[in-house]
Amino acid sequence: MANRHNQSPNKGHEVIEKYIKESGEDFTGNVRGNVNWATSEEVNSLKRPTQQDYFDAIHQRQTSPISEETIVVSKDQKALNLIFRNGLNIRDMGNPMFGEEEKTNKKNFGHNITRADTQSNKVCIIYGGDLLGQEWELSNLNNAKIIEQEIPVSAEPSLEGLLEFESSSGEKQESESIRIKKALFFALGERVKVLKRDLAFALRFPDVDIYLVNGAQEEKINKYFKIDVLETIVASINNPRLHYIRGINTIINVEKKHENGESTFGTIGLLTNNSLSKSMKGQAAKNAVRMNSGENLADVVFVTNTNVAGKKGPKDYYVSSESTFVETPKKKNPSERPRNYNTFSLRMPANREFTVVEGNIPQVNPLEMIVYSESVKNKVLKDVLLERIEQKIAKNTMYQSTDLVKRANIYASRNGIHPIINEEEKDEKSMSDL
Repeated sequence: MANRHNQSPNKGHEVIEKYIKESGEDFTGNVRGNVNWATSEEVNSLKRPTQQDYFDAIHQRQTSPISEETIVVSKDQKALNLIFRNGLNIRDMGNPMFGEEEKTNKKNFGHNITRADTQSNKVCIIYGGDLLGQEWELSNLNNAKIIEQEIPVSAEPSLEGLLEFESSSGEKQESESIRIKKALFFALGERVKVLKRDLAFALRFPDVDIYLVNGAQEEKINKYFKIDVLETIVASINNPRLHYIRGINTIINVEKKHENGESTFGTIGLLTNNSLSKSMKGQAAKNAVRMNSGENLADVVFVTNTNVAGKKGPKDYYVSSESTFVETPKKKNPSERPRNYNTFSLRMPANREFTVVEGNIPQVNPLEMIVYSESVKNKVLKDVLLERIEQKIAKNTMYQSTDLVKRANIYASRNGIHPIINEEEKDEKSMSDL
């Protein structure tokens, strides 16, 4: 551990205890199983691992590329509507969540869920990684800024009746406020609380399934604390509509049931390990995704936590994030992220074939439908009338030809008139002229 200014014998221990306490016992229970956090006595007593320990460890690190979860679209549901929510960066000060303070972010989120129309469609919300931020490490506590605030005593009930001061007259009076100092640091425990509140908001909407997926931030947390943080969150909420998808490059099976009892099947791919990339152009971002998350062979692929947004290939959709700024190299002025490209409507007309609408299919307004039907009817009537007029004109117009006799005969045949001259007479007349 790095040396600190004003180091005392107990300061290092107190900082670590504060860090573990604020991070939460549920998430730091295994942190002392790391050599870096073990005491010198524990390190001295460690034994050498065996070959079987190695095999057991690598088996635990392997993740199947095919998710155990299957999205089922019932026969009564028209489409599969996906709403992505990623790049929240909860409680990060360097790149915070966009619109959290004025609550516009949550308002837009709820609006997207409502527009997805759970009564007619299968609606899934995918929390696509980079949810818990980056500024949760012990080094951030070591360098945290100390702020001083004056708060009313009512905000700290435990202090009521204890805060007294002497006035200039020597009389004791109770203070109405107190100045306190805070370390401006938000540990993992606070970040998890905020994410749980966000999930609780989404679960308020009926018939919505929620899927949590790891990003680069969650992978770093899991490695640091020796836990699976999203799995812990899902287990603590314990809601059948809340699911956890392992891995950062995964494929989800989709089944669409039909009225005749048959089903069509397809796959959706997720690539979420991309916040390490600073690329800000399409092709460079695609190359970075290939390096960070790998290839995905699903029928349609959604890529999260990049600096770009939009359709970047025949089946590749790069989803916008909720963080305020794009990821840039250090000391570079960041620009705002692209946003509002995070909802999709999918239909599956055949096996392994998706029709993707960018955004939700709007609900039909009855009055607009009447206007549309009338406009279509008028167009059809117009086309029929024009065709009949053209037929009438053609019937009453002589055929355009250089052969006058042929033109006259065609006109006569159209109007039921006996031909003026037949072909034999025409040939005889031609011979007599010679």
